[in-house]
Amino acid sequence: MVNARPNIPRAEFDTLKALLTHCVRKGPSTQNQTQHPDQRAHLAGRVAWVESVNPQRGERLRALFDDIDGSR
Repeated sequence: MVNARPNIPRAEFDTLKALLTHCVRKGPSTQNQTQHPDQRAHLAGRVAWVESVNPQRGERLRALFDDIDGSR
């Protein structure tokens, strides 16, 4: 059996988790390397995608996302 259930690649999860952690610590504007016009919505979408594929991992990312202070 190759895949018991769908999942996201570990490296992709780790990268998104690190990005969210840096947004919490340093502010989201400091982490917008791609100059996305609506970074908050972009991050919310990425978190929602993880939640849809793996609810447990998504829950951890959602908690980080909810801790981001949008005023920075």
